[in-house]
Amino acid sequence: MDCVVINTLLRGLCDAGCVCDALRFFGELGWNGLEPSVVSYGTVINGVCKSGDVEHGLVLVRDMEESGKGCRPRVNEYNMVIDGFCKSGRVSEALEVFYEMVGRGVEADVVTFNSLIRGFCCKGLWEEAKTLLSEMQARGVSLDVVTCSILVDFLCKKGEVEEAHRIIDELMLDRGEKPDTHMYTALLHGYCLLGKVDHASKIFDIMIAQGCVPSESEKIDKALNLIREMHERGIVPNLVTYTSLINGLCLVGRLEEAFMLFDEIQNHGISPNINTYSTLINSLWKNKKGKEASILLEKMEGLGMVRDIVLSTSIIDG
Repeated sequence: MDCVVINTLLRGLCDAGCVCDALRFFGELGWNGLEPSVVSYGTVINGVCKSGDVEHGLVLVRDMEESGKGCRPRVNEYNMVIDGFCKSGRVSEALEVFYEMVGRGVEADVVTFNSLIRGFCCKGLWEEAKTLLSEMQARGVSLDVVTCSILVDFLCKKGEVEEAHRIIDELMLDRGEKPDTHMYTALLHGYCLLGKVDHASKIFDIMIAQGCVPSESEKIDKALNLIREMHERGIVPNLVTYTSLINGLCLVGRLEEAFMLFDEIQNHGISPNINTYSTLINSLWKNKKGKEASILLEKMEGLGMVRDIVLSTSIIDG
């Protein structure tokens, strides 16, 4: 049995979630006079770490170091263990493995630092994350889009939106890197929660210009969540914002949610205008709900609003 067959079997067992069987097979290799390769070790380490048994992954990495079989761990194997500890919230242990790794002469890469920085940010440990950023740069490892995304997301949630914006401007745009949709959405979200709607509008314009706009349904879901959070912080969106969102819901066929938002507007003491009513009436006609459209039209006209040519044409066509 050669290495290719061994590695294929190990990967198949791990991918199927049979990590215990993979470990058993891996342990029996020596008894059969077979030597595991770096890839064999890496496959099993990845499997045990993903299953949550990060300690076993670390044991295997150390076994590689100490076995004297010419099968030393690479940065990839260490990264699996570091990432496993970080994802389980055990950042101190992850940092210990990091220093053990560099102490053995294995150079950290951007994946190593991204795992650690994300881990510390998830724990709210910003000062420690900044220290890692400094060490990253001191070791000559360049930040990538993932690093910036982690930082922007954390800072926006922390309310430090201006600092997050600076990271995008200085660490990405100045180097010719293109921020992704997630980063711009985090900024947009952060500015809205601070009540800086003008800043948020500018970010949205930049997103459109750079083609970083999510799908209609994704945009609407994010906007709905944002409005809920704004209310929780005592910031009430204006009628234009509400009407735009109602229009978006209607366009993707989510009429029930559009009417729930319509009711919510009025519960907050905001009076819908002719644009709000027209949006809903048009959508009802297009969805063959003539009776409901007529009732809403009657209510609108009862409030002294006069249908415009667009609405009249929609009713005739409907």
